[in-house]
Amino acid sequence: MFPLLMADKLGDYIVGTAIETIETERLVSEFEKVVVDEVYNNDQPVESVIKNLQDYIKLKGIQVNTVVVEDAYISSDRTRGNVHAYTSSVSVAGARPLLKEVRM
Repeated sequence: MFPLLMADKLGDYIVGTAIETIETERLVSEFEKVVVDEVYNNDQPVESVIKNLQDYIKLKGIQVNTVVVEDAYISSDRTRGNVHAYTSSVSVAGARPLLKEVRM
């Protein structure tokens, strides 16, 4: 989820996540059969298969571009309280009386 506070960055986020998704899907399709064979057919522990795969990827110099999104939200006792109010309430209307104003 991307914050809509910086709409001018939205195009960059869309292109970046599309590239990240394409690269990730390419890696999944390349190594999916190996992982399934090792885990299910050869009874290798998942952790071992992942470590071997990571070592292989590092050895081959394979890199995946990732999108890093700057955090647009300020964390404080009030903001965490507001998040808790929303996540623990049955409805938005139920959360409203619990919310505290947050100033930037």
